[in-house]
Amino acid sequence: MSARHKGRKRALDILYAADLRRVEILDVLESESARVAKNPDQLPAFEFGATLVRGVMGARDRIDELISTTSTDWPLERMPIVDRSVLRLGVYELLAMPETPTAVVIAEAGGLASEYSTDDSRGFIQGVLGTIAERVRGAGREGFSEHGSPASQAAEASDSAPQEESSESGPPGPEDISPDTGRTA
Repeated sequence: MSARHKGRKRALDILYAADLRRVEILDVLESESARVAKNPDQLPAFEFGATLVRGVMGARDRIDELISTTSTDWPLERMPIVDRSVLRLGVYELLAMPETPTAVVIAEAGGLASEYSTDDSRGFIQGVLGTIAERVRGAGREGFSEHGSPASQAAEASDSAPQEESSESGPPGPEDISPDTGRTA
């Protein structure tokens, strides 16, 4: 299991815990950071997860707007916490991490939904993310072609996807994401 996959799980845990307990995401992130400091082998996964969490925090309004305008029959506030958290992570990756293939983002989100929610949630989340991907990454749904399913492509690409480099500036914030296209500037 790649550090990025583990990082997504860690990010989901943090977002879910904060939403469930109705506490600040940053408080849960700091608590998890202290725990990981005692387990340095978990650091690579945690660093990627923390990048995702900080990104979701910084672009939350834009992320929630995209989810809400896409999922008109199922309002954000009525979604199960797990589904809402998985969607927020997936939308952030679609917006701010163009180096991660769309198929990988959607397949990983579907995998998290299958593991932590329901099979129905998997299809719902993948459908919402697919629609958002078309809006923010362009008309074509790369990865959804004759080359196989998103899940099979994700399995191949997940472990070989480029790792994000650390940057002093941190993840893109809401000011870095264009309101017109949803992409980072």
